[in-house]
Amino acid sequence: MAEEVIKEGKWICPNCAAKNRGLHIECPSCGAARGNVQFIYDENASAIVDEDEKKQALSGPDWICAYCETSNKYAAQQCKQCQAEKAVGKSRQERDLNDSKPDRQTKQNKHENHVQAKARPIDIPEAPNGYFKFGCIAIILLFSILAGLQCYKTEMVLDITDRSWERSFVVQEYKTLKKGDWVDKVSSKARISKKERKQRTTKQVQVGTKSVKENYTKQVKVGTKKVKTGVKDLGNGSFKEIWEEKPVYEDRDEVRTVSKPVYEDQPVYDTWAEYEIDDWDKGVELKTSGGAEDPYWPKEKVADSPRERIGEKRAVQHKEMYKLVFSTPDKKSTYDVDKINSKPIPSDLFIQAKIGTKWKALVSGLGLFEKIEQVK
Repeated sequence: MAEEVIKEGKWICPNCAAKNRGLHIECPSCGAARGNVQFIYDENASAIVDEDEKKQALSGPDWICAYCETSNKYAAQQCKQCQAEKAVGKSRQERDLNDSKPDRQTKQNKHENHVQAKARPIDIPEAPNGYFKFGCIAIILLFSILAGLQCYKTEMVLDITDRSWERSFVVQEYKTLKKGDWVDKVSSKARISKKERKQRTTKQVQVGTKSVKENYTKQVKVGTKKVKTGVKDLGNGSFKEIWEEKPVYEDRDEVRTVSKPVYEDQPVYDTWAEYEIDDWDKGVELKTSGGAEDPYWPKEKVADSPRERIGEKRAVQHKEMYKLVFSTPDKKSTYDVDKINSKPIPSDLFIQAKIGTKWKALVSGLGLFEKIEQVK
């Protein structure tokens, strides 16, 4: 059964900003009439026990005079300030406060915050952790140094003291291949020579059940507690709280016996096919490598325009790698270079770069070669 608790609210004087009791119709500080103010709900306020005050709170919402905006009690038929009739005034409305939402600040709370804002201390954000600040500064400094080194350029005249190269490709032959696969994956061009039933996979099949004990948690009612389920602004400086008895539960660990399915793996059979098909084989990789001599491809007779016919050969997956070793004239510093301006060294440049030739190089502060040009 619901229980009702009546509490007195508050209001802020629009003249002097004093906070007053909700049932006071005049400000004790400056004497100003309460007028059409917003009432403030205080959930920490004590319940009204005085019968006269409780009767006043439950008598009905105040009404606002249409002419002088004085706040009058519900029972008053004329404005106490200007004697205007209640019939032409505007009655305050009783309204429910939405206590369930976290962002439930009402207009009167906002008004109170605005009036008291100057008296509140300013929240100063906490300073970042010292290690965090140091880490951020270190990262920024590192990026700044790297960017500076990359932008810094040095022009040097260097000698080529060594070089190396490697070339490779895969030679494939078009031939009749013998293969095996599941029949649904065999190409329509294949010539099947043999079929047989084989286990392709397994599947789980339920073959029964078994009883097992398992732990579980259930909620058990252990009592009740009073819970505030609503608040109503009575429109006269007081508020009504609605309280209800709600059950209280706690979790308890229990054990129960349940029936669980039992599965076993059973084989799944399909058709396996042995077949022949004319196709390119996997091929063999051929390589050549060297240093001082100019690079060349592996010597293998392959078709320039290979066709799909038995015995035909083709070269695929061509790869080439070139590396140059530069040294300063005093031989104190050497540079192994396989990229110029972040791109692999091309074959024509490598052929031109003989051992003993001199080159002008533009090098970044990070040691990256951005440009090279032979010195004639």
